[in-house]
Amino acid sequence: MIRLIVRIGAWLDKRFPAKVVLTQADLQEMKKRVEIAIASCGDLMSLHHTHEDAISELEKSIDGIKDLLAKAAQVGAQAQKSRADYIASGRMAE
Repeated sequence: MIRLIVRIGAWLDKRFPAKVVLTQADLQEMKKRVEIAIASCGDLMSLHHTHEDAISELEKSIDGIKDLLAKAAQVGAQAQKSRADYIASGRMAE
C-alpha cells in the first residue's frame, strides 16, 4: 500500500512539476495579451460613455416632448374656455 502511494506521488510530481519555467518569449507574449486586454477595456469604456451620452440626449428629447404636450393641452384648454366665453357672451349661437 505504501509503495502504491509512493508511485502515485512520483507520478504526480512528474505530471505536475513544482517549478514553472518562464522564458523571455512567454513573458513578451503575456505582456502583449495584457496590453490588448487593457486596450479592449478602454474601447469598452469609450463605448459605454457614448451610450451614456446617447441616453442622456434621448432623455432630454423625451422631456421636451412632454413639455410640448403639456403646453398643447394648456393651449387647447384656453381655446375651449375662450370659445365658451364667446358663446356665453351671446354673440354666437350654440
